[in-house]
Amino acid sequence: VLKYVTEQKFSRMTPVQAATIPLFLANKDVAVQAVTGSGKTLAFLIPIVELLLKKDLRKQQIGALVLSPTRELAQQTYAVAKALCQASDLPEPLLLVGGGSGSSGGPNHRPVTVDLQSFKTNGSD
Repeated sequence: VLKYVTEQKFSRMTPVQAATIPLFLANKDVAVQAVTGSGKTLAFLIPIVELLLKKDLRKQQIGALVLSPTRELAQQTYAVAKALCQASDLPEPLLLVGGGSGSSGGPNHRPVTVDLQSFKTNGSD
C-alpha cells in the first residue's frame, strides 16, 4: 500500500481518509458523503487491501465486494483498485458490470452469465 501511495505522490491523507480509514480497519460500519475528489475511493480501498493482505483466500473465496451505483463509477473504482492491488502484490480485482443485453458489444453491457463465468474461471479476492 505504501508503494502505491508513494508512486501516486500522496504526501498526506485527506480529511475523509483520516476520519474513515481507522474506522474501516477496526471493522466499523462507515457512511461517508463528500465532494468529488475528496479521497473517498482510497478511503475504503486502502483498508480493503490491508485486510486482504492479512487473509489467505482460495481462488473462489471473496474477501471484499464493492457495489457501485453506476457502471461508470464501478469502472473508475476498478482502475484504482487494480493499481493498488498490483502495487500490493495482490491478484487483480474482478470487474463485474453485467446486466445488459450484450447487444452493444461493449464491456458495459454484457450478460450477467459472462460475469459469473469470468469469476468461475479467474476467481478474485
